[in-house]
Amino acid sequence: MRAQAAKALPKAVDSDPRVTPQLTMLARDDEAAVRAATISGLTSTGASRSHWTPLLVELADDPDPLVRQRIAVVARRLAPDAAPGILRRYVDDTDPSVRRLAATELERFA
Repeated sequence: MRAQAAKALPKAVDSDPRVTPQLTMLARDDEAAVRAATISGLTSTGASRSHWTPLLVELADDPDPLVRQRIAVVARRLAPDAAPGILRRYVDDTDPSVRRLAATELERFA
């Protein structure tokens, strides 16, 4: 249920000031699937891209590869200034999927 909420809530970010704190809470959930769903959902918000930079930077060192994979995919759109640094770190990640995604996303910057 929390993962579904994390995907749906971002659509209401511009219309309800209570949504951003709820998303921040979901991004720090104990379950990796909820954190990953929150990150995916953030791409559907109308908020300024830099609005989510601090949250993505905070989650960039998440211990779960699923969360890092999602960050690798969305960082360029949600945190364009922080993305190159995050993706360069991910090129040496312990998880092969994170490494592959980071390399692909870094190429898109070029």
